[in-house]
Amino acid sequence: MKKRVSVSIGLGGLAALVLAWLWNAPLPAQQDLSTSELIKVEGKVEVKKGQAPAFKQVPPNLKLAGALKRLDGGDKVRTGAQSGAELMLKDTCVLAVKEGSLFEVPLVIGEKGLAQLKAQQGSFLFKVVSGSDFKVQTADVVAAVKGTLFEVEMTDTFHKLLVTPGLEIGIDHIGGTMVDVYEGEVELTNQVSKATRRLKAGQGISVLNQLLMGVDKNFAEGFSPVRVFKPLERLRQNFGQVGELLHGLSPTRQGLLGFNSSGLSLPLGRLKLGDQLGRFSEGFAPELRQKLSSLGELRSSLEEWKRIGQAIKGEAFKPQLDERKFPRQKFPLIVPEVAVKEAFLGDGVFVAVGPRPGCQVVRCVPEENQGLVLQEGEGTFRVRDFLHGIDGAVTVRQEADQMLTVIEMTDGTLHVRVPGELEVYPVGAKQRLAFVTSQATGTSRRQDPAPALDPNPKVLEYAFRAEAEIAKQKAEHDQKVGKARQEAIRQVVDQLKDGKGRERLKEKVDGLKDLGKKLPRFWR
Repeated sequence: MKKRVSVSIGLGGLAALVLAWLWNAPLPAQQDLSTSELIKVEGKVEVKKGQAPAFKQVPPNLKLAGALKRLDGGDKVRTGAQSGAELMLKDTCVLAVKEGSLFEVPLVIGEKGLAQLKAQQGSFLFKVVSGSDFKVQTADVVAAVKGTLFEVEMTDTFHKLLVTPGLEIGIDHIGGTMVDVYEGEVELTNQVSKATRRLKAGQGISVLNQLLMGVDKNFAEGFSPVRVFKPLERLRQNFGQVGELLHGLSPTRQGLLGFNSSGLSLPLGRLKLGDQLGRFSEGFAPELRQKLSSLGELRSSLEEWKRIGQAIKGEAFKPQLDERKFPRQKFPLIVPEVAVKEAFLGDGVFVAVGPRPGCQVVRCVPEENQGLVLQEGEGTFRVRDFLHGIDGAVTVRQEADQMLTVIEMTDGTLHVRVPGELEVYPVGAKQRLAFVTSQATGTSRRQDPAPALDPNPKVLEYAFRAEAEIAKQKAEHDQKVGKARQEAIRQVVDQLKDGKGRERLKEKVDGLKDLGKKLPRFWR
């Protein structure tokens, strides 16, 4: 029964009214784990609902967020620079998301259902209800939760060169996924090798992407050695008071309902790519140094022959493009119907652009970490990467209410990805791939068989300004390599003429044969 309060005139009456309001006011609302929703945003946080064509920014006051606050399976969430978010996933976990992150809400969520969250890039801290069948999937690894509190951080290894409506076109670069466990256990399965690792609290590991796995047979399973750290110390460093609060919560449904981070902020300020890759390698660098040192005399005795062998083989040619001669594209690229223009994107990559006949203009804008973004028009884009031997044409054409994009390669490999998706489609030399993008929904799907569009012939025949400079550098390089090769062969011949030299050579060759047996397995 509620307390009855009499109302009188004057200060006494005012006090009585205040007392009555306090008595009848509801208690602070508890978190609702029966739904999936955002519970706090900092800075720029965006949501793409289902098949909606674009992301929409979530207002800082979540009372004004409307349908953007409630998250359904298939919705995508991304955070901008100096931004972060916290959310609940139904009956499963509390999730803290740092800046520069992108992930997809699982289609199936529930205490007994499989909840598989797809993360493309960024840094995430999961506090999971004990016993939940919960998995996190990145391009490199699937993390199956056997515990309660863990972090997943990934560097997007997809380097975008060209963005067309509904598609990202680019190349792979080194990187992968880092996993740190603060409570419980997490079982990891490499997406490529299917090898597994199990981590306990205070352990972390780096999962190599496919590009790194192909560098050496010792990397084939795709994992670094396990690194050891102090859980609470690293948790405070990476997620501040929010991480400390999650660490203290009971890993039960009731415990997660008590999560309240009001007044607390995530430590934001994402590491640059170079720093991220440095952290990524921290797990295996010490072990490699220790085991490499055990090679001792054998390793040092091979240095001379390694140098001679390299000279005979010749160093691979790598052009040097002076950005004073070839400045990077910093302003919009506007190409009229009858013209072809080129843009330098850095790292040896050029793009030539020409409109389709009948299209008055093509407008592209260079964006950091996005490459060249098509904003208006349709036509052909020739992508040349002079460092990695890539030469391909991308043709974009509007047909009714759809945009058709066809990628056709001459040399090398380009990769294609639908924004927000994990799957990457490689397009190799002499191959063709096509995608259709709905202008109504913004969704893209692969089209098989890929039709043959008529690319702009002027773009295919275009001679990049850098080609003459690169040809000159290659001629000088070949001349230098030729002289080094002749000198190396002379050294070998001189040693063969000497009897003792022949014996030393035999010893070196025998050492090379045994090297595979003597080298340690770095990644076991």
